[in-house]
Amino acid sequence: MIRGRVRGGREPLVRVTIHRTRPSAIEAVVDTGFTGHICLAAHLRRRMALRRAGEVEIELADGRRVLQAAFLGEISFDGRQRTVLVTLTRSTDSLIGTSLLAGKTVRVEFVRGGTVVVS
Repeated sequence: MIRGRVRGGREPLVRVTIHRTRPSAIEAVVDTGFTGHICLAAHLRRRMALRRAGEVEIELADGRRVLQAAFLGEISFDGRQRTVLVTLTRSTDSLIGTSLLAGKTVRVEFVRGGTVVVS
């Protein structure tokens, strides 16, 4: 089970550990509109050992479709270390998507300081 928090009453955050030589925990926004595994804030790229895996087509929130570089990287989530597909964003926030949440239940209290539970 993973417990997180709600930032500003609207953004559910949970911890994900990204791996390189030394694991590093980050907070990521739970984004149910994102169907990938993890979209890492580009400034965190050097913290993670990434291997280029080609390109993926993604649909942005405004409906535009773009090609984006895709990478393979190691994370720990819900007690399991695994290899996942990683994309990068210029945003300061990292995102976890529904591919990482598959088979899980997500409960969010959408109030300032609310709780997030992934089980």
